[in-house]
Amino acid sequence: MNCRKCGNQSTFEYYIVCDKCHSRKENLPTNVDSSSWVRILNPKEKEGENHLAKDKKLRNLILTNFNSRNIIPDPRRKVVIIDNKLEIPVNEAAIDDLAKRSGLVVGKWLIHASPENIDEVWNIVASSTLNGELGIDAKVSTSLQGGSEHVMCVYTRNYFDQDDVKRVRKRLAELGFAKRLYYKPDIYTYLRIYRKTFPDIRVSRYAE
Repeated sequence: MNCRKCGNQSTFEYYIVCDKCHSRKENLPTNVDSSSWVRILNPKEKEGENHLAKDKKLRNLILTNFNSRNIIPDPRRKVVIIDNKLEIPVNEAAIDDLAKRSGLVVGKWLIHASPENIDEVWNIVASSTLNGELGIDAKVSTSLQGGSEHVMCVYTRNYFDQDDVKRVRKRLAELGFAKRLYYKPDIYTYLRIYRKTFPDIRVSRYAE
């Protein structure tokens, strides 16, 4: 039964939950099999980064082609090709410049947990996100993705804002996530830059 407050908006990618329904058994990550991720939003934050985009055409070029899979990594030449129109060198300076120009500066702390523990730790992260203690939103992989572990992403608005990134990491530590965590800017995901694809490139920006 859908939540009366949020309606549990659902796509193949996201299943949305809110303060009224996130802890229901059927909405926990081990029980959701219709979407790849369960997602919860910080009610104190507004979605989107359009106001940070200096070049909205560039932003749209990246987002449109990411969704249509027209962003092609070329590990041999160490570039990423966007819609056969733009080549981005795979180095930190070029990637940061692209993020600033496009306004795509969101990033996330990554947390891994076993299927046995994921429902419990997700409730901790979801509740803290709703209370405005963490970042702009959070998501967790569901049973639809399978695998030996689940991953949670705790998002911050701007990966260049180190004070905010560290604030969220400190709060996660206070919530019991004491093991070393890695932080990855979303721009690396949009450009399909992964450790397996570009083994010489560090895809995580922070580690604490």
